[in-house]
Amino acid sequence: MKIGIVCYPTYGGSGVVASELGIGMAERGHEVHVFSYQMPFRLQFKSSKITFHKVTTSDYPLFKYPPYTETLANELAEKTVEYDLDIIHNHYAIPHGTSAFLAKQMLKDHKVKIITTLHGTDITLVGKEKSFFRITKFIIESSDGLTSVSDWLKQETFGYFNIKKHIEVIPNFIDQNEYTDVKLKSFPEFKKVPILCHISNLRPVKRPLDVIQTFHLVLQKVDCRLMIVGEGPGIEDVVALAQKLNVLDKITFKGNHSDILEVLPCADIVLLPSDRESFGLVALEAMGCGIPVIGYNIGGLPEVVKHGVTGFLAELGDVQGMANYAISLLTNTSELKTIRQQAKEIAFKKFERNKIVGQYEEFYKNVIKSSVWA
Repeated sequence: MKIGIVCYPTYGGSGVVASELGIGMAERGHEVHVFSYQMPFRLQFKSSKITFHKVTTSDYPLFKYPPYTETLANELAEKTVEYDLDIIHNHYAIPHGTSAFLAKQMLKDHKVKIITTLHGTDITLVGKEKSFFRITKFIIESSDGLTSVSDWLKQETFGYFNIKKHIEVIPNFIDQNEYTDVKLKSFPEFKKVPILCHISNLRPVKRPLDVIQTFHLVLQKVDCRLMIVGEGPGIEDVVALAQKLNVLDKITFKGNHSDILEVLPCADIVLLPSDRESFGLVALEAMGCGIPVIGYNIGGLPEVVKHGVTGFLAELGDVQGMANYAISLLTNTSELKTIRQQAKEIAFKKFERNKIVGQYEEFYKNVIKSSVWA
């Protein structure tokens, strides 16, 4: 198959999964083309079998804001004809699905099929905005094939947009080969104390203040440190609360990391208290390292983290509950060892890359040959 993949190049889960999917498809012998405004970071060292198309917007003075959606649509249309693409796979309905739809309309007689993967914020945040609701619903209904990263997100989409189309649930994944020989970086500031870790873009939906409150409660029982990986608009509030609770000197900020496996393996527990986690790729990456995840029993996270087996799930906003789970793990080495082992086993059994890429490959074939999925 000749496959076009449209994604964001950034550190978020959708960009990682889209890039790894492209790599997996290329390894299976398919011709893969990736479209974005810059090279996705996961492709920078693995892109020899993938053709990357940089989408560059015009700085023509007429435009106050560069028209990326239209520019991407034009690029997709041109390359679809040039390479005779079978599939354009969009990661996010808005804006990528819009661009793909426009491209297909420009190529009315072309065979290309449009697949849209719903990752979460395109439905739970952007799609629910009044200014984007109708276009999001339209793109979902106009796609030839739809996938969702979790059953929870699938049900959210059905309920909010009242659509009747088939949505195939295909979860996110990790490459087991990347976890077999993880090189742990040395962080002298942590010495030999337990390390709690939080990885996110620090936006309100990720509830980074709950992380600080949880850490403060754990510190009252166990000497430990907190490592925060990622950057975002909530950083000032995080620092302010940490200062107020007198724990700032026990927190290390690592910023964004293109390779999360450089920092993640040094953690003992990952805190993921999002209030709207559609899947939780960070949770899966932690499990791949054998690290228990503590989060909230909401959204798609329970489909990844099995309570009491690979981690623990408290009710939304229950920072004391999260802290209690962390204290229990850090003071019970036997329990921690068991959950570490179970986390790794389940991660590679249910969410290994080859298995999930195979599901996408089969889905592609079904969309190409049949109208049942449309």
